[in-house]
Amino acid sequence: MAIIKNSTVTNIDWDGVARDLGVSTANAANCQWRRFKKAKFSDASPPTKSAKTNGSKKRAVEEMSDGDGDGGSEE
Repeated sequence: MAIIKNSTVTNIDWDGVARDLGVSTANAANCQWRRFKKAKFSDASPPTKSAKTNGSKKRAVEEMSDGDGDGGSEE
């Protein structure tokens, strides 16, 4: 409740939260909130790493051959 009371739409007054909860500093109140949020709202399983792709590599484009061995030219 202290976080809601000391917040606006875009900002939390951590000094006010610390004062309301009897915590020594704003940083301590913020750290307690992050630990609580992680414990209550994070997934039980650790996140999986997704395979990284290298966007700079380009696939080689094979030339279409018409079967006469000249690399596809029509002449």
